[in-house]
Order: sequence, then structure tokens, then C-alpha cells
Amino acid sequence: MLAARRRLDTVDERRLIWQLHQDGESQQAIAAAAGVSQAHVSRTLALVRDHLELLEETPLELTRRAAVGQLPRKEMLQRLRSWHWTFGQTHGDAWEPGSWDGMTQAVAEGTLTPDEYERVHAAAVRGRSAGR
Repeated sequence: MLAARRRLDTVDERRLIWQLHQDGESQQAIAAAAGVSQAHVSRTLALVRDHLELLEETPLELTRRAAVGQLPRKEMLQRLRSWHWTFGQTHGDAWEPGSWDGMTQAVAEGTLTPDEYERVHAAAVRGRSAGR
């Protein structure tokens, strides 16, 4: 679960840097608060400006938080079962991922068990057929 913790640290750091930036803090002050260099803050802000979706919570993030003990598994499952899922699509030669793609990655990482996957999948199928 070390890999999951590292990925979560990256997400949390990006959110902290962005929030402090939004609060009007200087890059030097953000660097000191986050324990990173000013150059790292600058690179992170540039990345986030171009990809604000990096700040959004994802289903994969929920599974990782549960795996490292930051979120109860019961709450994770409840939130995943009620998620408004999107499903990947092919556009020409390109694959546009959906939020569901993270679930297969979560099983591969070991942050979601096959049984949990099946339970979430059943809820996603019901939601999709109900028009959610």
C-alpha cells in the first residue's frame, strides 16, 4: 500500500498548493508550508492550471484512501455505489477514459477486492439502467 500512500500524498500536496495559491499566498510561503521548493510549487501550479481535473476526487482515490486507513471501507463502498459513473469511449483512434476505468485499476492495485468490485459494478449497472 506504499504506492497508494505515495499517490495520495501527491494528490493532497497538489490540493494544498492550489488552495494556498487561491488564498493569495506567495509561492515562497506555499513552499514553506508544503515543505517543498519554490520551483516545485511553480511547476505544480502550472500543471494544475492546465489540468484542474487533477484536484477532483476520483473513485480510485477513494479506494486508495480506504486501503491506507484514511476512509472506512464501508463509507468507501457507500460512496462508490452512489457515484455518477462515466464509461470510457473510443473517439477515432483515441480512448477517452471514464470514471469506471479507475475501478479495474483499483482491483489491479489491490485497493479494491474483486468482491467489492462486483458489488460496486452491480450498483453501477442498476444506476445506468435507471438513467443516472
